[in-house]
Amino acid sequence: MVVTLALGAAGAARADTVVLVDGRTLVGRALVRADGSVVVSGPYGQTTVDRWDVVRIERGPTLEDRFQAEAARHVPGDPDGLLALAEWCHQHGLGARARQLEAEADRIRVAREAERRAVALAHRRALAGDDADRIYEVARWAEREGYEREVIERLLREALLHDPQHTAAQAALDLRRREAAIEAARREAERQAALAAADRDRAERARAGPTRRGGRPTLGWPAKRGPRARGAGATRARGAGPRGAGPRARGRRPGGAGRGRGRPRS
Repeated sequence: MVVTLALGAAGAARADTVVLVDGRTLVGRALVRADGSVVVSGPYGQTTVDRWDVVRIERGPTLEDRFQAEAARHVPGDPDGLLALAEWCHQHGLGARARQLEAEADRIRVAREAERRAVALAHRRALAGDDADRIYEVARWAEREGYEREVIERLLREALLHDPQHTAAQAALDLRRREAAIEAARREAERQAALAAADRDRAERARAGPTRRGGRPTLGWPAKRGPRARGAGATRARGAGPRGAGPRARGRRPGGAGRGRGRPRS
């Protein structure tokens, strides 16, 4: 009888088999404790078995072992094999390794395509020899195939080197030089426009004045009066009269009680 504690493909490092004395087997991740008991665990629970009930533990392959076995089935350096191995990693929860394999497959494909194009160009150039017309045809072929501008211009210059009067090669080279000049002028115009926009933005911010955090302009509210300023004003309000009044004016009692006060009449 086999009791399986199912281990998810993404979470299990390995699936062990624990053989018991009564003939049963437990399949899962087996961990031997210090007291000798065995804990067989999986994503759906754990089972603890006494050490006297265990006959043997058959260790299963780890996930890394399974990955290495899967990798051995593919040709090293083959982009298709790397993509198939990446798909296997996705299915078993190895997303980071799958992305690495996909990036490696893309890098190998790009490198092989660049090598193929270089070999094809070298082969056609070798067949052209020193014939200016044939070199010019190689340049036209390179343009159709999407080779770099530098490669095409080099072929045109080689054609003119062998035949300085080759009008087609000279016209094609002049056209490419004009296109390059136009492209450079366009990029310079875009750069100048970006600089002008940045200058206008700085000028607008300077006219708007200081800003609070978050880019919102201040509204120019007057500063609040501090406690000391309010206290001074309150003191003047509670004082005996306006500023500049003498002691006599400040000491006048309410109701005119102090009016005409002086020496008593006899």
